[in-house]
Amino acid sequence: KKVTGSGIDVLSERLFVDEKLIMTLQEKAGQRSGWYLQQILKLKGLSELVPPGGWGIIWDADTVPLKKIKFIDRSGKISLFRGFEHHEPYFRLISDLLHLKKQVDFSFVAQCFAAKYEWVVNLLETLEQKRNESWESNLIDEINFSDFSGFSEYELLGTFVNEYYPSEYS
Repeated sequence: KKVTGSGIDVLSERLFVDEKLIMTLQEKAGQRSGWYLQQILKLKGLSELVPPGGWGIIWDADTVPLKKIKFIDRSGKISLFRGFEHHEPYFRLISDLLHLKKQVDFSFVAQCFAAKYEWVVNLLETLEQKRNESWESNLIDEINFSDFSGFSEYELLGTFVNEYYPSEYS
């Protein structure tokens, strides 16, 4: 908070996740628990901080924008950026959780992701329908933690948006 500009609010992760979730991740993911936690925090942040009808951006903490970025194109659609990685464990998890296969010839992992509130809330509601538990618990129960990286919030959200909201992004 000491070095952050006045236009930016720094919030504790404890506002979004409880101790039980953190301990579960530490138990299941060990040293990678923080890596998984930050992905869950991004989804929770979008669902809890973005107002209905609005949109927000999740951003990798190790990335700094070097120029102005437009997140809304001329037609009013949200612009999603492309990556080129293909990490099979991400898609196995998406298939297990959402019964969706990879549908595009690019990756949604691209250091930032602009998303509408409704996209995120509908995704999380869909994850909660898997079993009668929180979306976080349902997600964590499906991750294969023996994979070094078994989950990507970008691929999960991107695949969901591509399936259910293809006309709302470019």
